[in-house]
Amino acid sequence: AAYNMASDQLEMLTREKISEIVLGAYQSKMPADNLADKIDEVIAGYAGTFDKDAPTVAVQFRAKMGIYANNEFEAYSKWKIGQNKSNAAASFYAGHTALDASGHPQGVFNNTPAGGE
Repeated sequence: AAYNMASDQLEMLTREKISEIVLGAYQSKMPADNLADKIDEVIAGYAGTFDKDAPTVAVQFRAKMGIYANNEFEAYSKWKIGQNKSNAAASFYAGHTALDASGHPQGVFNNTPAGGE
C-alpha cells in the first residue's frame, strides 16, 4: 500500500514535469526526437525509484506514464508537423514572389519560368 501511495505521488510529479517539458518544447520549437528523449528520461528517473524494491509498481508506473507521455508527444508532433509545413510553404512562397518598392508581394511565382523555360 505504501508503494502505491508513493506511486500516486510520483505520478503527479511526473505529469507536472512532462507538462513542463512539453510547454518548453512548444516555446523553443524543440525537435520531436529531443522531446521524446527528455520525456523518457523523466519517466525512467521516477520509475527507477521502484525498480529494486517494487518492480511490479515500477512496471505499472511506466505503463501509466507512457500512456500519458504518448498523448502529450502525439499532440506536440502534430503541431510540429503543421509548423514545418507552414514554414516550408512560407519559404517556397517567399522564393517565388517579387516585391514592389514598398515591400508588398506583386504576384505569386513571378520568379518561376513560364512555359517550361
